[in-house]
Amino acid sequence: MKNKTNVGLWDIKKIYKNPMSMVLIGLVLLCVGITFYFNNQTSKVISFESTIAKEIKNYKLGIAVLEKEIRSGSFSDQQKAMRRNDIKLSQKLLKRDLSIQKYLASKKWSQAYALRLKTIDMDKNGSTLSGVEK
Repeated sequence: MKNKTNVGLWDIKKIYKNPMSMVLIGLVLLCVGITFYFNNQTSKVISFESTIAKEIKNYKLGIAVLEKEIRSGSFSDQQKAMRRNDIKLSQKLLKRDLSIQKYLASKKWSQAYALRLKTIDMDKNGSTLSGVEK
């Protein structure tokens, strides 16, 4: 048993004393560190919270653009009515995303994901917003 330990220590000392081994170990550690860094940065960008925050920003921007188009007066009454319907839809989705954000802030994950799944199901089915909470 003692002999195996001495051989293992001898191998470690041999690797430690070889300068090329230290360079290779350093490169491996550098690659692992860079991988973890980029993984961490990516997870922040694609997280549920950041996705909801981006959607809220986009809904607010979209509502403002639609309201500006309605005020411009260069559209027919039918086009204005369509834009008003789009504004109502966007406001309902905005309310849903704000409630999801509220649930996420209070660490109520199951409610947040349930609301998100309702939105996804609604998008897949192409249904109306009858199930949107007010």
